[in-house]
Amino acid sequence: MMPSPVQGKHPRTTPLSPAIPDGTDHLSSLPVEMTEEILRRLSLDDAVRTSALAKPWRYRWAECPGFKLVFVAEDPPAAVDAVLAGYACNVSYAQLDVAPESNGKVDGWIRALAAKGIRCLVLCFTLVLSMRWLPVPASLFSCRELTSLLLKSCEIPALRSSSDGFPNLLALELDDVNFWENGQKTFEALIARSPLLRSLRIMFPSINGEDDGGNYSEWTIRAPNLRILSMGAWQDCGWRLDDLPLIEEACIHLEGNELPRILPALTRVENLSVEVRFFSLLLASWSNVSTYYLLHN
Repeated sequence: MMPSPVQGKHPRTTPLSPAIPDGTDHLSSLPVEMTEEILRRLSLDDAVRTSALAKPWRYRWAECPGFKLVFVAEDPPAAVDAVLAGYACNVSYAQLDVAPESNGKVDGWIRALAAKGIRCLVLCFTLVLSMRWLPVPASLFSCRELTSLLLKSCEIPALRSSSDGFPNLLALELDDVNFWENGQKTFEALIARSPLLRSLRIMFPSINGEDDGGNYSEWTIRAPNLRILSMGAWQDCGWRLDDLPLIEEACIHLEGNELPRILPALTRVENLSVEVRFFSLLLASWSNVSTYYLLHN
């Protein structure tokens, strides 16, 4: 939990204090590079508390480049606001674990991170029993500098036709997410508008947009620069893979019916793991595969 302003329990030491026998303020005399390295090794809570160590350390954390901003669900929204407003550098990494009562603050937090050039974002929503997915604000797509994005337990908004998506994204992980409005097209567009994507992990998504018979329309994942792929689902989502010329590693956990739409794109893969529940399929020969696993439940 983010700390409240630290109130010292002991009087501040002075050059004459027995706490510093030689009268030297070693904390204040540390090189800037060493101070920043110390701060980067601390949790956010502890880094904020260093403001009470000595006057030169006051708010030093807010000027430390490369500092990771990690917020847990128990952090008061006001504390998150204060840190995002006070941190003066571009943000290389931020993690937001969002409690249900803080959902209304997420849009402002994402906008603040986008303004600070956020590069790596982990956004996880805390769900309670019988609670539906909470929507990710459309402001997420203003984070154009993102190179890594993890979304968990949330609802993905439809992409506007004018949106460029994530032009710099290299790694995308989607865990227990819901694509609500026109789900297949939103999913397809999200991948297609991440042209540099090298790593993709999709685990057990929910995709709205199936027909009345419970079947999904076919749609295509196009990621020509993809090297690493993990995908798992409890049902056939209608997806197929376009050719993946650079693929190196793939882990597939599916029902089985969709394998004929998935495996042909993986003929160049080097390490392949396939787990299916039901299938009737003649496996072709992959000349490049060095490691291969097939699990049948």
